[in-house]
Amino acid sequence: MRSEKMADRISVPLSVDVERGYGETGRQVKENIRRLLRAGASGFNLEDGQSDGALSPVELQIEKIRAIAELKERRNRLCHKRQDMRVLA
Repeated sequence: MRSEKMADRISVPLSVDVERGYGETGRQVKENIRRLLRAGASGFNLEDGQSDGALSPVELQIEKIRAIAELKERRNRLCHKRQDMRVLA
């Protein structure tokens, strides 16, 4: 995992852009975030856009955020939820 190599080589916090979490369900996103945090990431950006340019349904966004919030590894971690409204404007 590239983030693990990067985290080992730097002395500042590592924030990773995870697009839509590289998963279509809360469970998939949770596992991806878990792997990133264990690899040394200090935070991540989670987008609300879909690959077709539309916004993800609010229910799916909530599902992903709730799943991530369940992680015990989240202490002292930053989750930045980015909105892609500007893309659709």
